[in-house]
Amino acid sequence: MGGRDPVSDRYAGVVEHSVYVPPAARGRDVASTLLKALAGSTGSTERTGIWTIQSGIFPENTASLAVHQQAGFRSRARRCVQRVTCPTARGPLLSP
Repeated sequence: MGGRDPVSDRYAGVVEHSVYVPPAARGRDVASTLLKALAGSTGSTERTGIWTIQSGIFPENTASLAVHQQAGFRSRARRCVQRVTCPTARGPLLSP
């Protein structure tokens, strides 16, 4: 099959990000600084083609939800997840 994948084309311009701040650096505005830099690095949508930046955040992670809201992110959808375990991990990777 030649050409571009039509499913992948649907995600052109979509950026999914993740921000992890280690405990020792929390409370120092690290996450908000990173989010501002990310938003600033995308530039204008005409120039970069990026039309949305998204992240998956568990509802229990109130600190991450708050810093994203302060950076202008809005809650748009909920994801359904299933508990997944990894035989080499010490516990579940996702909690129900």
